[in-house]
Amino acid sequence: MTTPPFYCPKCNHPINIHAAPGQLLQCPNCHKTFPAPRTAHPHSLQPTPEARPAVFRPPPSPGATAPTTIYTPPAYRGANRLSGIALTSLAFALLYFLPLGILVIAFSFILVYALPALALITIVLGIAAILKTARRTVRGRAIAITALTIGCLELAFAAVVIPFAHRSATEAEHRIRCASHLRTLGTALILYSFEHRGALPDRLEDLPLSQDVTADNFICPSSNDTPAAGATKQLAANLQSPGHQSYIYLGKGRTTHQDYGTVLIYESLAHHGDGFNALLNDGRAIYLQGPIARKISAELQSGKNPPPSLNPDR
Repeated sequence: MTTPPFYCPKCNHPINIHAAPGQLLQCPNCHKTFPAPRTAHPHSLQPTPEARPAVFRPPPSPGATAPTTIYTPPAYRGANRLSGIALTSLAFALLYFLPLGILVIAFSFILVYALPALALITIVLGIAAILKTARRTVRGRAIAITALTIGCLELAFAAVVIPFAHRSATEAEHRIRCASHLRTLGTALILYSFEHRGALPDRLEDLPLSQDVTADNFICPSSNDTPAAGATKQLAANLQSPGHQSYIYLGKGRTTHQDYGTVLIYESLAHHGDGFNALLNDGRAIYLQGPIARKISAELQSGKNPPPSLNPDR
């Protein structure tokens, strides 16, 4: 690579371009094409910081038009290298962690569902081995007792883990369905407010009279309540009976233009154990859990709405 500047042999105009010896250059002043010299001009200046290297192009064949010099900014070349590194890292991550994830899922499936069967097989084989080693001439009684003990421990572990896993999965499903019911009721409340100049109904039981809601929408799946029978007027009347509505309504006397973060519907902490779903005045259903859930529930019961401890943007 020869150090610039080069000087046009025709007009002696300086050209500050890093170029390989013999590479064709074009003078920006007189547009004459000439090859880059092998040595720098005796009166050459120091290369400027903003001078960028040119991409090497082989000399054209005789009679061909001189090619235009194409530049590749260093920033683009760095971006290309970073993109290559990112793609390589992603490929390695998929190569190593995808099989690991599959193994973890398979192991979890075996642990939850195949463990009782393995425990029973171990217990049966352990009992058979103990019976076979009852005679003193046959060795291995200690191993048989160990196998029987391990099988009993596996069966006890499965008896504890499987119901817990089932309850956890069921509770997660109930929590999602409960939030879906609240969103449906929230949509019905908004439509009701459109028909009544922004006012909300005094009772949640009035929604079936004018909105498309079902008895299941008033029930939390984790509660002991049962859907009310009937449709429209009969449903609205039956919802007033205990055991057919799981939610606490706070929209009486309110409008859809209340303060941001106002809770319209919430439920008891007893439904989901350590948390509850709540419907805000913008139609969103959020789940609150832990100490903050207990604190917000106490604030709502004391009449503080919006609750001071609630962050509606969570």
